[in-house]
Amino acid sequence: MSSHSHRAAQELNALPPSPKKSEALAALEDIRESEQRTNAAVERLELTLAALSPSPREQGVFRLLPWLAGLLAIAAIASGIDAIWTSESCSRGRSGVSCVHGPKAQLQGAATVAVGLILAIIPMRSSVWKWTVAALLAALVYGLLIASLLN
Repeated sequence: MSSHSHRAAQELNALPPSPKKSEALAALEDIRESEQRTNAAVERLELTLAALSPSPREQGVFRLLPWLAGLLAIAAIASGIDAIWTSESCSRGRSGVSCVHGPKAQLQGAATVAVGLILAIIPMRSSVWKWTVAALLAALVYGLLIASLLN
């Protein structure tokens, strides 16, 4: 019970008995019980938050993820620009290396640059513009990949 309500209860007990006094004491008792329920709920919430908080190892991984996304973005943008510049895009698969030349390679390079830009957006703070730009870039990637398949 808070000091204010405790002092109010003491003042009420000093008064002569009356129906209003019993109502006020009952109201103070309700307030005390609600404070106890609130404190218990807050303690449960704190325990739940403590159980859900990331471990120091997880916090370290979460600190590295934006840097990893940034490095992947730089690599994708660089390889996409190279494919656009040289009009040649090579990929390695199970059967070996296959290369594409000409406008198809440039379309694939542009799609790779757009994917790199999407990766560069990941570490940014969440906002309406972040998701709008990501959606536009995703539509651009889709269009460029379809165009490279049809070319």
